[in-house]
Amino acid sequence: MSDRRLFVNAAWNYSGTFAEGLVGLVLVTYIARHVSPAEYGLALFALTLAEVFMLFDFGLFGLLPRGYLAERARPDGRPMQLVGSALIATAALGLLACGVMIVVGLLVVAHGRTGLDPSVVPAARTTIMLTGILLAITLPTQTLLRVYEAENRFRSLSVLNVATAIARGAVTIVAVSGGYGARGIVVAALAAGVLRLVVLASPGFIRAAGMTPLELRWDWVRLRPTWRLGGWAFADNVAHHISFGIDTLVLGAFSSMHSVALYGVANKIPLHAGIAIEKAVAVALPAMAEQHVAGARSETARLFVVLTRFTFAAVLPVVVIGSVVATSLLVFWAGAEYAEASTTLRWLLGGTIGLALAVPCITALYAVNAVAEDAKIAIVEAILNLGATLALVPRFGAAGAASATAVTHLATTLFWLVPVTCARVELPVGQLAKHVVRGLTLPLVCSLGVLAVAWTITGANDHALRVAGGAVAGIVYFAVLWLRWRPRAVSGPVPS
Repeated sequence: MSDRRLFVNAAWNYSGTFAEGLVGLVLVTYIARHVSPAEYGLALFALTLAEVFMLFDFGLFGLLPRGYLAERARPDGRPMQLVGSALIATAALGLLACGVMIVVGLLVVAHGRTGLDPSVVPAARTTIMLTGILLAITLPTQTLLRVYEAENRFRSLSVLNVATAIARGAVTIVAVSGGYGARGIVVAALAAGVLRLVVLASPGFIRAAGMTPLELRWDWVRLRPTWRLGGWAFADNVAHHISFGIDTLVLGAFSSMHSVALYGVANKIPLHAGIAIEKAVAVALPAMAEQHVAGARSETARLFVVLTRFTFAAVLPVVVIGSVVATSLLVFWAGAEYAEASTTLRWLLGGTIGLALAVPCITALYAVNAVAEDAKIAIVEAILNLGATLALVPRFGAAGAASATAVTHLATTLFWLVPVTCARVELPVGQLAKHVVRGLTLPLVCSLGVLAVAWTITGANDHALRVAGGAVAGIVYFAVLWLRWRPRAVSGPVPS
């Protein structure tokens, strides 16, 4: 895959993710002013719980693109029968995950220190059950998404993401304005999920992607080799999903839904930045896997450098500028009631730097079939994160959870995950660092200069103006970066 095609695919994937993120950020402004923090925290808790129980895919999602491409390359291969088998498996696992998630969620609502008014508890039960149904349809949906990504159909997926984001936003506003609170938020997510699954599974959409008709028939003989590509894939999957939800789940069980709401609002921008990183990097997994299978190690290393440089450069201004304008941003965006989440936001933004480095590493490890390495790191990180979160949440609440996650994630990424990945792709760590930071000093200095001017001419209560100054600083950063570093091939030798 050429650099140009890689960046075009990343741009299409980003565009759909950007639309979803934009709708989500706008919805926070509306929801935070029409739903109490405790009930909003309930919705965020339920949706996070569903994300954690996505671990019931047993590692299949990360392995399916490679298995699909291998099956397609075989003379007697039937890739769509493999997809059909994977759909049957994930649909069954989705039903199992739905049941387990509902039981866990109801136990937390009934016995945890949720801070919910007793009158809201019946609605809380309904919210948990609806989220379980959402989980059940999300697992097979993700199976289809991985196949379309393997076929490089990022433009079609982007258009679909925009449509479902708009539909979700409209349903959310109608439901919340009707007084349905947390239930309305989850119903909107469920409606968007159903729409996405129906479109992805439709014969017309499959045919437009250039694929043969879906063969919805169980074939364990074809599915088993794919599932066995990474023996550690399940452990890796469990660790990553638990790490994702540790903060919210511990806050919901040992603090209050109000703390969950503070954490959830503060985490919106870092979360959408993380999703954008994952979506952009996902375009390279099929290409990196193909290069590895073909024995082109230098090309695999080069793609890894390109991805890491791209994600780090994109995330850096979000972290720096967002940390400076954190308080003003929260007041302007979600209201004064959420201003106390500014420290939480700063910690979470700091952790996003680690994510910008970790996602390319994880992608590279999957591409070179080194899932075990990533799984071991993820398991240790999850254990450390859980211990730190349990220790800090009772005293510091949402900020304690955010700091625990940021510190453990940054430490394990910088001192373990990055060196291991570099060793696997045969690339010196120093050379990776040199390529990643090259050309970023001037854009960052220019953006900070703009921010300093904005801070000088505005007052402490001019939240809208300070947020606008931060936006201008971000534009300046990317404009200067574009002049100094246009997307192109990494120069300099990359060891083979």
